[in-house]
Amino acid sequence: MANGNKIKSPECDASDSGMGFVLQQSGQPTTYFSRPLASRYKGLPAYEKKLIGLAKAVRHWRAYLWGRHFLIRTDHYSLKFLLEQRVITSPQQQWLSKLMGFDFQVEYRAGKHNKVADALSRSLEEKPILNSISMPQLPIFDSIRQEIQQSDLLQTLSKKSSKAKQ
Repeated sequence: MANGNKIKSPECDASDSGMGFVLQQSGQPTTYFSRPLASRYKGLPAYEKKLIGLAKAVRHWRAYLWGRHFLIRTDHYSLKFLLEQRVITSPQQQWLSKLMGFDFQVEYRAGKHNKVADALSRSLEEKPILNSISMPQLPIFDSIRQEIQQSDLLQTLSKKSSKAKQ
């Protein structure tokens, strides 16, 4: 759970398939979310997609960020100068207006250091995924199975419970 008194720093990333966001607090991830990229944003340049992601992250965590100075980390270098730009397009004005009133600074963080947000933004890509399930092998279960096989009472109880389930 995010602590209201500690400094928070959202990290965000946008890819062609989705957007990923992580709220860091004292260098540790506190909460995260990801969203598929809406079809209306699919053809946009990377700068605009990442600006939209930045605005969505701030709006999502506004209860934690409002009234505090915070640092937003993104892997798009030109967003570092977001608040210093003079010529702004109409879409940029729209998304910047959603950030009005927040006290923030944008920090560039290379993609190799922004791994969590990057992974969340790409988690929605339709690629084959290999999942594996592992579980500990405990010798006690083998002992229990062997005891069940050797005990007439446990065999009877096992059969009764099987019949009761049907």
